[in-house]
Amino acid sequence: SYKDIQAFAILSGVKSLFPDLDDKFISDVLNEKLNKAYLIKNQGFEDLQISRAEFEEISAAIIKNKMIECSYNAKFRSLKPYKLINNNGVWYLLADDSGKLKNFTLSKLESIKIKDSTFKPNEEFTNRIKQNDTNWFSDVKFEVTLEIKSEAMSYFKRKKFLPNFKTISEDKDKIILSTEVAYDDEILRVVKYWLPFIKIKEPEYLRVKFKKLLEEYLR
Repeated sequence: SYKDIQAFAILSGVKSLFPDLDDKFISDVLNEKLNKAYLIKNQGFEDLQISRAEFEEISAAIIKNKMIECSYNAKFRSLKPYKLINNNGVWYLLADDSGKLKNFTLSKLESIKIKDSTFKPNEEFTNRIKQNDTNWFSDVKFEVTLEIKSEAMSYFKRKKFLPNFKTISEDKDKIILSTEVAYDDEILRVVKYWLPFIKIKEPEYLRVKFKKLLEEYLR
């Protein structure tokens, strides 16, 4: 069924991160109730740098609406977790931090503690998550203009790699399009993945930033 396909897509992403998952955890992930804990855009995975136990604990906290305490960027956080998101190979925790919906790089969470106290999900946040898909759940966005070569044009049109993109111009050799993002890394990872068929045109600072990243990588 379609639901089974969805569940398998989720499982395939999680299993590539944890090859040693046992049957019980696999069964849990296939359970429809647990599917709401994950949102995966599978373009290959990087090392998670978090233990399997912590990953499972955070997943359970999302399902059971339990509070999470942790340290993030050397600052104490008390979070209401909503979803684990894999965006272009990197895991993030989407959580309510002091009344604001934010994403946290999962590998940067430290001293993670799952509390017994629970919370009632914010209906507005829940609706935003459903509507916004993987657009990083931020209120502040900026426009990015990209040039995509013919080799990748059809793929970008068919797949939702870019949220709410608009076509500016198109010919047989390339397509120029714009999209709105909330963080530099959101678009930089897409561009890195699709090299050499894509390049940043605007904004200038992001084009320069990406050029420097490539130069450092090639040294």
